[in-house]
Amino acid sequence: MLTTSREPLGLPGEHVIEVAPLPARTDGAELLRARAALLGTPLVSLEEVRTAVRLSRRLEGIPLAIELAAGQLADRTVEQVDRHLRSRLELTADHGNGPSRHRALRTTIGWSHELCEPAERLLWARLSVFRGDVTADTVQQVCAGGPLGAEALAAALAGLERKSVLSRRGNRYRLLDTLREYGSTWLDELGETATLSHRHAHYFLEQARRADAGWWGPDQT
Repeated sequence: MLTTSREPLGLPGEHVIEVAPLPARTDGAELLRARAALLGTPLVSLEEVRTAVRLSRRLEGIPLAIELAAGQLADRTVEQVDRHLRSRLELTADHGNGPSRHRALRTTIGWSHELCEPAERLLWARLSVFRGDVTADTVQQVCAGGPLGAEALAAALAGLERKSVLSRRGNRYRLLDTLREYGSTWLDELGETATLSHRHAHYFLEQARRADAGWWGPDQT
């Protein structure tokens, strides 16, 4: 039986295959061009193809985001869609055959957000201060506090990975920019943006100071 899910089912003999976003330069841009062609507005010029690649990269190769952007090509050029797209979360569709939550990117992410545990939602918001991939130790240093003690934070981190909100490569975790943008709106709602930004800056400033202090010692490499 083939099952699609945002997290493993935990069944005996289950074999999990991660479905990553589309490569933006190739499959993502091709999906955008294919949908544009179906709408009768094919992207054929070199500049249109370049814009399709750029737009696909901005949308991080997320198929639903690309589908929603393509739906706007019925009455706008791909250059106009790319130019006026301020936030990925603004992408919407007026109609569609899928679930209603798939008609807006914000709604789709919000549906997944609601299925997370409260501690996972809090950590998701706090993780939005990071712009790149981070280790679990860095997450503990910056994001712990309040309901997120050491054990609760570790459990929430594992939960977000299991639910495909976070991806992990080796010992480093990554939040897609689209999901980071959504988490950032919740961090604002919680009134924690200034606090977490300060913690983030303080942590990496201390990292830089330690590196500077040890520059001429045995830890130089």
